[in-house]
Amino acid sequence: MQPSQDHNQNPTSSPESPRKSSFSPFLTKDTLKIKDILGIGFGFGKGSAYYHQKTNTIVAYPGAMDEIQFYNASTLTFQGRRRLEEFESATCISYNQEANTYVIGCQKGWKSHKTFIYSFYGSGGSLTKVKKCKEDVYSIAFMNSNYFAFSCYGSTKLDIGSLDQKRKTFKFYSYNQTSFCLYQMTNSHLLLSGLADGSMVVYWTKNLPKMKIMERVEMDRTRKPVNCVQSVVTSGKEYVITATQDNTLKIWALVKGKMRILKVIQTENAVKSLVYLESYKMIVTGDQSDQISFWRFLSGKLEKTVSLSKSDTHRLFLMKGKNMLGVVPQKNNEIKFIQLSE
Repeated sequence: MQPSQDHNQNPTSSPESPRKSSFSPFLTKDTLKIKDILGIGFGFGKGSAYYHQKTNTIVAYPGAMDEIQFYNASTLTFQGRRRLEEFESATCISYNQEANTYVIGCQKGWKSHKTFIYSFYGSGGSLTKVKKCKEDVYSIAFMNSNYFAFSCYGSTKLDIGSLDQKRKTFKFYSYNQTSFCLYQMTNSHLLLSGLADGSMVVYWTKNLPKMKIMERVEMDRTRKPVNCVQSVVTSGKEYVITATQDNTLKIWALVKGKMRILKVIQTENAVKSLVYLESYKMIVTGDQSDQISFWRFLSGKLEKTVSLSKSDTHRLFLMKGKNMLGVVPQKNNEIKFIQLSE
């Protein structure tokens, strides 16, 4: 299960733009150790973290715990928590800047036969149940300030929910596949849905809650799920970056709702998370190893690697305005940070 838009980050609103020559990423000495109420050294598992710029807060949702945690991003001090249903755990998150609201998909607890999609305002508002689901939520993504797409375990349809709980849920054809990854394009009315068979479906979303399929594209020759997607806007053009389990990064151009391959970058391991640095024109990737890699966009040249000192990468998140990256591990509960320049 993946955070579809662990992120829903706006690539055009990146950190303050330093000179390109100042690019010199390094691992800082700071770590954020997430509170472990179970005392079992759980790691993040299927959870992740997100940076809320307006309030300078890190929102963390450890995969083995039934709560959302909040930390001050400057002091890394604990600010509070919000509880989910007992034994329920968050698996994916999406943020909409216009609504200043998050939606969170969850995995049901071992005592429960249901789970929920929650919303909360800003960085610390109370949790509101907006949708009850019979199965675990795999992926979720805002499409505008009201509607969001989500996919549940075993479902062959893509669901459209609303922050307005009085509105019904709509279901759309998804080629009889579960969507493992969802991403709403930044400057286009397009939703990208990475399916369980390694293909990507492009939906037209201008007339929500109605949608239509633009095309379906094969992403992974091994027919395994797409790991992550990121959009890039540069020089007035919009691109898509995908990471798949066949150990490749792919850069695509969007032409009238159609995806056209521009570049294939071979990676040593399957990329688990990626972000785009507009200020440096760099793609940042993390995988199961202890290396973070920086690739030049569009050439695909490997510019630099940074060692995490015996820690893996589950998710990356951009800390806008701080010129930093957060690195969320899978096997332990300590978030590390990479400064992008001296």
